[in-house]
Amino acid sequence: ADLSRDHLQRYDGIVIYKDNGDLSADQEAALLAAVEGGKGLVAIHCASHCSRNSPRYTSLVAARFPRHGAGALRARITDAQPPATQSLTGNRTAPSATMPGHR
Repeated sequence: ADLSRDHLQRYDGIVIYKDNGDLSADQEAALLAAVEGGKGLVAIHCASHCSRNSPRYTSLVAARFPRHGAGALRARITDAQPPATQSLTGNRTAPSATMPGHR
């Protein structure tokens, strides 16, 4: 991914969905400047595991997870009108990985 200041200024937000790799000092500065300047950040699932060399990135995504555990995902369908939920009813439980977070 191109995490340069010039590249990131073209977007309203940044989505991170990766689970490894480090940030260079220039990439870290560009990402932090973008978010501090008002860009959105969506760090999906494993994004809390990448860039482990950057304490500032850890603060930005709010936590790290050391491992996956076992658990269950419980979802309550509150609106069955949107197309994505029309076929779903009631409450659902599904196996899920849990991530005990730490900093």
